[in-house]
Amino acid sequence: MYALNAVTTGFYLVEPLMSGQPELDLEVQARAIAQTVRHAFESPEPPDRAVLRTLAPKTIALYEQLREAYRKRVQGDPPREEPS
Repeated sequence: MYALNAVTTGFYLVEPLMSGQPELDLEVQARAIAQTVRHAFESPEPPDRAVLRTLAPKTIALYEQLREAYRKRVQGDPPREEPS
């Protein structure tokens, strides 16, 4: 997860560091991050479908945890109700 977090965080934070450079269109940015993730994390060979089915629930759970962690950092924890 560290490597994936580092790559995605870098894409979010790079724009302020590139002041004075031409701004890239969102489609160009999306292609750049897709290519980076593909080359950094995907196997050159097609994955075994049985392995994918086995790993899918755990992978989905990890992404859900990551999404929730980002949500909490960005939005903060929701307010708690005070006991009456």
